[in-house]
Amino acid sequence: MMKIFLVLTFMLFTNQAADDKIHFKEYKIIQGSFTCISASSNGYTVAADKEGIVYLWDPEGNLRSKQSYRQYGQIDLIDASNPLDIFIYFRLNRKLLVLDNQLNAKKELDFNAFQNYQVRGLGRSADGNCWIIDARERMLRKIDFSGKSLQSQTVNFKMDSKGFSIIRDNGSSIVCGAEQDTVLNIYSSSLVPGPGMKKPPKSWSLYGGQLYVSLDAHQMCSYSMESAKMDTVLCSGSYALDKVQVHAAGMVNLSLGSVIFYNSGNE
Repeated sequence: MMKIFLVLTFMLFTNQAADDKIHFKEYKIIQGSFTCISASSNGYTVAADKEGIVYLWDPEGNLRSKQSYRQYGQIDLIDASNPLDIFIYFRLNRKLLVLDNQLNAKKELDFNAFQNYQVRGLGRSADGNCWIIDARERMLRKIDFSGKSLQSQTVNFKMDSKGFSIIRDNGSSIVCGAEQDTVLNIYSSSLVPGPGMKKPPKSWSLYGGQLYVSLDAHQMCSYSMESAKMDTVLCSGSYALDKVQVHAAGMVNLSLGSVIFYNSGNE
């Protein structure tokens, strides 16, 4: 009898856990003229504004550092997936800066010295090098900071002169796509193309082994790159899900120039 009770109890809690859904709840808003954003897996958020100023917040949304890089021009991309190696890219000047966890510049890659690369996408590789989409040769390419190509794969997705892709690498998968309204292209760490997503999400974020995508202004889903299973994610707040970044402590979103912080729980 006791054995049957234990089995039924286990089944009850298993089914309850399976039905639980992640719920992101808006709790803090920082208004401004922010243009791009990224978050590390441990919840630190980095954003840049129109003036070329970079901001760093801790997982509670407290400002920890602020640095100006306006001398380089407009910041078009941030990759803070590793909080000790934060990438900021200036597309017009073709320069990549690597910042430490206090936003001090510690390394630079000047693509003007490598005219053979037409950079249409960029991101940090899991091993600390740099992924680019090289439009000249239609390649997804990993390079080091001397410009040497370490790994490459021909890509067959659409490129245009205005489009620019963000590249995210979690060590087992590489995902390429623009920040908003884009088809996502997924590759294994050995650059074998995956199935990708059929419906272009409004916004997307790679956290752990999951993709988190906003399908419209207020609807989010998690997408398993292994099983291609999609589950609904609840999200409460007044702002549209324009540029989302999921992390261990919750989520941040960039909408209408403001940075919005969300905590997470289960429903």
